Amino acid sequence: MQDEAPWWRDRVVGLAVVLGVVVRALAVASLEDPTACTRDECIFRDAAAPLLQGQGLGLAPAGWLPAPGYPYVLAACFLLFGSMEAVRWVQVALAPLMIGALASLAHSAGGRPAARLTAVALALHPTLIFFTTTLWTETVYATLLAVAAWAVVRARSAGVLGAVFAGVVLGGATLTRGVATWLLPLYLIALLVAGERPAPRARRIRHAAAMVLGWALAIAPYSTAMSVAHQRVIVSDATVGHVAWLGNDRFEPIGFDLGNGPATTRVYLRRVGGTRPDCPYDRGPFAMDACLTQRAVGGIVQHPGRFVARIPQRMAQLFNPHTFLTRHLRWRYAPAVPWAVEELLVALQFAFSLVVCVGGAVAMWARARGATAWVTAAPIAYHVAIVAGLYGISRFRVPLEPLALVWIGVALADPRATAHALVAQPVRLVGAVITAALVAAACAGYAWTGWPGWTW
Repeated sequence: MQDEAPWWRDRVVGLAVVLGVVVRALAVASLEDPTACTRDECIFRDAAAPLLQGQGLGLAPAGWLPAPGYPYVLAACFLLFGSMEAVRWVQVALAPLMIGALASLAHSAGGRPAARLTAVALALHPTLIFFTTTLWTETVYATLLAVAAWAVVRARSAGVLGAVFAGVVLGGATLTRGVATWLLPLYLIALLVAGERPAPRARRIRHAAAMVLGWALAIAPYSTAMSVAHQRVIVSDATVGHVAWLGNDRFEPIGFDLGNGPATTRVYLRRVGGTRPDCPYDRGPFAMDACLTQRAVGGIVQHPGRFVARIPQRMAQLFNPHTFLTRHLRWRYAPAVPWAVEELLVALQFAFSLVVCVGGAVAMWARARGATAWVTAAPIAYHVAIVAGLYGISRFRVPLEPLALVWIGVALADPRATAHALVAQPVRLVGAVITAALVAAACAGYAWTGWPGWTW
């Protein structure tokens, strides 16, 4: 029987929130060079700089237009705190939102023990802690997905304003990453049909409409201005063509984990075939995006076997147990870290990734039910499907792991009920075995991406 006391009154959850903030703050404070940036970190800063001069959102050197959310946050940090790098402290402050939202979902699904386990795991998740110290979008995007999941579930029993709020948060996710544009239908399912005791039909429809309204209100200012300026419908970004091209052109897919290395422009161009693709760089990001998309689709149509053969490779890249934390340590971005501590961190995040990926697959098959299942498992499946067709990198997995931790907490809180749920429903048992085996194979396939992780 579930504990009726609200999760936020639990001391363990409260301590986990404090611990999560403290370890992230210590990680940020210990950065040896806060001004350093790598790849997309630099691109986001460069995209934000023109905003401060009233010139609009900047482009990446490759010609693609990033989603506006994170560059606008960086610009706001500069205006408020005098430094774009201050966004790291904003990301530290986001930890309670993520931990609280997902602990609440775990509590509703598995009671107080599940909330405690989920909260502690989120607080100490080494990859989440690391990304808090970076200028990548992962921390903001992961927090938005977590809060959106909580808000959608809560909206089922709350008023219309709760559904509007859920839509606004989803809109924020869309503005942070364009891939989130098509998450809205998945969350609508949670309001319309998911759950053992759905609300009356009229109420469900009203809440769904309210969530769509909230989403539209969130994206409308930017989307409308860009659509009018460019005479085409623009929701968030213009990146899909570039990503599809990286994963589906004639060259081997580019990966930006440890094996790729800090490539110069010359090295990068050599890897993609010697030259940039024959696309109109001087006609703006949307013409460029359309050209690259057409090129990628053409490659898929002409070489369907190659496209299918690369899916396992993309999955190996996505489920690579060694995240960017390993990459940065091996690149000696933190030379003051002692050798023993470096190896401990590498081993810890490696083990954590395996447990979350493989254990999360089993836990979701065993315990995921109702609306909470839709707002956690469905976004994971959606993002994995996108990666399978386009391009793989371990960084894309980071915002998904917190959602899986909800069900790991639920499963570990009552192992007997978890085992019984699998045995009692053979379909779930078969699904768990197959999914876990595929994810484990993808994790083991990280060597396919060209590097072993441990390099001493």
